Amino acid sequence: MPDATTHRLTTNGVYSWEQVLHLIRARDSITARPIAGDALALPLLLDGCFTPVGVHLSWTADENEEGKDGVVVHCEGVDDETARRAAHQVAQIFSLDVTAPEAEAFEDVLERDGVLAALHDRRAGLRPVLFATVYEACVWSILTARSSMRQARSLWRDYAEAHGLPVQIAGRTHTTFPPPSFFLEGNDLPGIRRQKRAYLEDVARAALAGHLNRDRLRAMPLEQTRKELRKVKGIGPFFADMVSAFGVGRRDVFMEHEPRIHEAMARRYGVEASDMGALRQIAEGWRPFRTWGCFLLFMDALLGG
Repeated sequence: MPDATTHRLTTNGVYSWEQVLHLIRARDSITARPIAGDALALPLLLDGCFTPVGVHLSWTADENEEGKDGVVVHCEGVDDETARRAAHQVAQIFSLDVTAPEAEAFEDVLERDGVLAALHDRRAGLRPVLFATVYEACVWSILTARSSMRQARSLWRDYAEAHGLPVQIAGRTHTTFPPPSFFLEGNDLPGIRRQKRAYLEDVARAALAGHLNRDRLRAMPLEQTRKELRKVKGIGPFFADMVSAFGVGRRDVFMEHEPRIHEAMARRYGVEASDMGALRQIAEGWRPFRTWGCFLLFMDALLGG
């Protein structure tokens, strides 16, 4: 097995690693962790098999790639196929898998919508950062349901520290989030009520059965993705939308059940947050990037817009 395997992911359209780093630091991300310089450590569970992989991410400009910048994905102690799969997953997580036609389509959206274009100017190159796996997005949904984000983040990190799988990244040991089997082994779950435990067990079973595979859920129509997610106990309409957008990475989800996004839209577009007809009409102009429209509005507000 090699000491390390490296892949380089190039970008289409406007992309800002600086904005990504700012978002991860400002939001105290549970997906990736800032390390020395402008690098990120990503303790990754490989989608499907949940094998742990230590991933070091950094930004580079490479004149040999037709002037395209990119992200270097450096995996330690894995074979070529594992590194390839990890790079594919990283591309999805950091919205680096956008094709040239998709990038052009998003530019068309910005030309149609001056409000969104102004936000994009402020946060140029900021794209959604997904959960590492759909499994983890579903776990986060269960942990945050009727709980504070702070409490959920504390539980997440406690579980990762105590029960995560160790990986090496840049000479240091990091831990992944526990794999699905953790929730089916009768482990103590401090801070988790009985009903939530049952929900987490169902998430784990769905993940191990392959039902939460990101590529599988992306390949089907959006409404089918939502239906598949709602088969998991504890994932209702609100979380089905959230996981579709920020777990699966569907780019055209309007967050019908997220009042914070509705409030952000109301402030920027001068409509009532309760007027769903008006909000839907505005979001129609963002197709096929309604997720990105919601994301830009919400993040700009949170980051000081």
